[in-house]
Amino acid sequence: MMIVYGRNAVREAIRGPRDVRQVWATKNTLREPWLAAGGLRVSTAEADEIAHRCGSDGHQGVCAEVSEFRYAQADVLLSGTEPLLVALDQVQDPQNLGAICRSAECAGAAARAARCGGDSGSVQGIGGRRRAPADRPGPQPC
Repeated sequence: MMIVYGRNAVREAIRGPRDVRQVWATKNTLREPWLAAGGLRVSTAEADEIAHRCGSDGHQGVCAEVSEFRYAQADVLLSGTEPLLVALDQVQDPQNLGAICRSAECAGAAARAARCGGDSGSVQGIGGRRRAPADRPGPQPC
């Protein structure tokens, strides 16, 4: 299990294929309609408790404990008719990666593969849709 945080990341984890074990949200964030759906276990928490759980002050009032991301096998991704794949290398900004993933999904991409990192660190929190399959490429996956 792992912790994801931020409104978009948690909402997409709920909508996607991951198992969501627990959600923590501030009183203000509990007003979000998408948190009331689907019989989730949602606990009220103070902002500092959420920051402690996820290790960031950029949590936007919500975090969740979810299952690890399930990676697809490359041969399965390539078996489709004219598959559109998006491959990225050394992505460092989570907002850029989220925007690229959302655009790729809208364009009909079958999958994306990304190796994250670089001199200034690596992408750790990723907004955007995580429902499209992804291949785990090489030694530095996101």
